[in-house]
This record gives sequence, C-alpha cells and structure tokens, in this order.
Amino acid sequence: MRPSRRPRSNPSGLSFIELLMTLAIIGIAFVPLLRMYMTAMETADALDELTTARQLAQEGLERMKNGIPTKAHLKRLGAEVWDPPLTEPARVLNHRSWRIRRRLELHRDPLEVRVAVLKESTRRGVRTLDTEPVLELVTAVEDFDWSVVE
Repeated sequence: MRPSRRPRSNPSGLSFIELLMTLAIIGIAFVPLLRMYMTAMETADALDELTTARQLAQEGLERMKNGIPTKAHLKRLGAEVWDPPLTEPARVLNHRSWRIRRRLELHRDPLEVRVAVLKESTRRGVRTLDTEPVLELVTAVEDFDWSVVE
C-alpha cells in the first residue's frame, strides 16, 4: 500500500491566486498614475510650445521696433510680411517649424501692427501652415514728432 500524498503547505510562499490578486491590485493602482503622467507630459509640451511662440513674437516685435519705423515705411513694406518668407523653409526651434506673420491694420490710427506666430507641419512632403496662430501680439505705431525735441 502506498502512502497518500498530502500537499505540502508552504506558509512563506504565495499561491497562484494570491499572485493574481496582487497583480490585479497593482494594475488598478497603476492606471491613474499613468493618466497623471500623460497629462503632465501634454501640459509640459503645450507650455514649451507657448514659451517658444512668445519668444518668437517678442522677437518679431523687437525687430520691427528697432528699425524705428514710420507709418510710411511700414506701409511700403506691405500689409503682410512673413518671417521667414513663404518661399523659404520655416524656422525650426524645439523640433517644430515656425513662421512669424506681421500684419498691418492700415485703417487704424495709430497704425496697429499684429505679430502672429504660426506652426508649420510637413506631411508626406506637403507643407501646411496652421490657420490659427499659437500666439498673437499687438502694438501701435505712431509717428514721433521730432520738431518738439530740442
């Protein structure tokens, strides 16, 4: 007669059911953490984009103001000026392509200058420019009367 085999009890080990339950609890706790991480990454990406756009818009305004423009000078340049020109490749900063558009509001007095920063993307060799600017700054240009300065 053979002795019956009794299952060994191992109080320090885990059973398969306990292991499955542990993995399920860890998985359930991991989903909100993953969502939180994805939201943080998206927010950081949006802030990086906005910071770059703000710097480019300020650069566009400074470039326009440093020339001490007069209304006549700005009107000669045209109602809309692109930097870089649309015939040239866009500027690449932070792995994105950017264009600065300066648009004059000729019917306003003082002359209103709008500087918009737009993203450009290339898909399958075709360049497309976003219709909505990432950021737009507005300034007014008034001719200075130098005759009053002594």
